[in-house]
Amino acid sequence: MLSNNRYRSLTMAASPLTSRHPTAMFMCESNAASMEQIFDDDHTATILSIDYSQFEGDPRKFHIVCLTDPTKFVIINTHVDDGGVIHTWQAKYDETL
Repeated sequence: MLSNNRYRSLTMAASPLTSRHPTAMFMCESNAASMEQIFDDDHTATILSIDYSQFEGDPRKFHIVCLTDPTKFVIINTHVDDGGVIHTWQAKYDETL
């Protein structure tokens, strides 16, 4: 059972594959705005944890520059639910994916 109080259990049912493993179904009790904030916070923490930096003027944009060749960089735009990337550093972009 989830310890996070953002969810509550709706039903406990048998798995369609076997009756020995119950499957819990959950419903979010939060509104869409707070769920978006939870996603944004988690997404930001994940990107920052792999050494990207946030742009000062736009918290939904992140960048990283190669320390040995400053012409190599990756910029990630995470506005809304999709994103965009501009890069000259293919290896770092592939690693980020």
